Amino acid sequence: MKSKKIIIIAFVFMSLAIYIKAGQPVSPTSMFSYFGPRALAMMGAQTAIADDVFGIVANPVGVENLKEPEFGSAYLNWFGNTSFIYNGIVLPQKKDAYMSLGVMYFSVSPFDEILTDAELSAQKIGLSDASVYVGYSVPIHGLFLLNSLLRIGGNAKLIYSKIVDSYANTVVFDLGARYTIMTLNHSFMIAFALQNWGMAESFGDYQSALEKKYKFGIGSELQFGKNLIVPDIDTIYSTSSGFSVTSGLEYSYLFKKQKIASLRLGYELYNQSESANFLSFGIGSEFKLQHFFVISSIALDYSLSMLHDLGYTHSASIKMKFSSFADFAEEEKLKTEIRKKRAEKKKIEKAKKKKMKKAKREKIEKAKREKIEKAKREKIEKAKREKIEKAKREKIEKAKKKKNKIAVKKTKQEAPKLIEQTINSNSNIIVPSISTNTNK
Repeated sequence: MKSKKIIIIAFVFMSLAIYIKAGQPVSPTSMFSYFGPRALAMMGAQTAIADDVFGIVANPVGVENLKEPEFGSAYLNWFGNTSFIYNGIVLPQKKDAYMSLGVMYFSVSPFDEILTDAELSAQKIGLSDASVYVGYSVPIHGLFLLNSLLRIGGNAKLIYSKIVDSYANTVVFDLGARYTIMTLNHSFMIAFALQNWGMAESFGDYQSALEKKYKFGIGSELQFGKNLIVPDIDTIYSTSSGFSVTSGLEYSYLFKKQKIASLRLGYELYNQSESANFLSFGIGSEFKLQHFFVISSIALDYSLSMLHDLGYTHSASIKMKFSSFADFAEEEKLKTEIRKKRAEKKKIEKAKKKKMKKAKREKIEKAKREKIEKAKREKIEKAKREKIEKAKREKIEKAKKKKNKIAVKKTKQEAPKLIEQTINSNSNIIVPSISTNTNK
């Protein structure tokens, strides 16, 4: 809320600067039913597609899709020493409503005019026009179709005019509505607007009726990847100049939802009061600012257009979108939290990697220890098996030795008997006596 008040105060001071520079009372004009380089480049075909700070001039609901406050200033070098300036601001409200404020100022430098009255001969004649816009629009969601939006709105315009030393003022109203059908990547719009409904201007006894306009427009926004195409056709009826039909086309290249490059063309298809077939074109670019206090983006636009018998005219503008101070602080806080979380995440990941490396080293060391222990166990078991096998071999050898000893002993004990038996069986053989001393 505080940031909105500051933006409004800044807007009022900039608008007052225009009045001070004029050095004279200012007055509004109802001649233009659209304004801004985008609108001029598209030959005023804005009734259905207007979506910026200058949109309320074409249609009171022409400020849709703005999520942040937007300030815009446009300059039109009309012809000769004439100039046209517009300062405006749009403030998004709750529930998708919008409040719009604008100051439009048009002046013609004083010129010499010879009058019939001798007292007024060689008098300098000057003209100036100005108007103050106050607009408000609200949405109605889901009317007729689920993915649709009806937006209605109105402008109150304070008109103040000066011709030489004569002044006049009045209040008139604009009414507008736009119905939008939305799909996944495309939008289709139908819109109408009624302009300059109110009292006539009074210059003394002379009544100057304002030019009323009835506008009907059909447009769309067609998005194909990063390419956005916006066509529009307007049919306008003016109480002073009759019917006219204009068309406009805009191509934009999108980057992170920003129109970083735009090309625009406009063509007047029909004009009841003047020859048609006028062509206009324009360019534009929008830049997103990441770290520039509360200004979130800046857009620059330029147009070169033909205004009937006045020849080609140039127009340029600058638009700025603002984040509120609270949003800016919240965004900075969020960024700080994100940086903190990233640092904590990196710290956790670093600790995790360190832990994993430590676990890996411990696993390798454990595997080494287990391998060594396994080798030791295998060595011990091998030694044990060898010892057991050696013991077995020794036992077998001992048993063999014992068996051999017993066999020898038995042989020795049985030898005399065998000899004796042999002698008996062979008595004719003389056998020497053999000692049978077993103790020997």
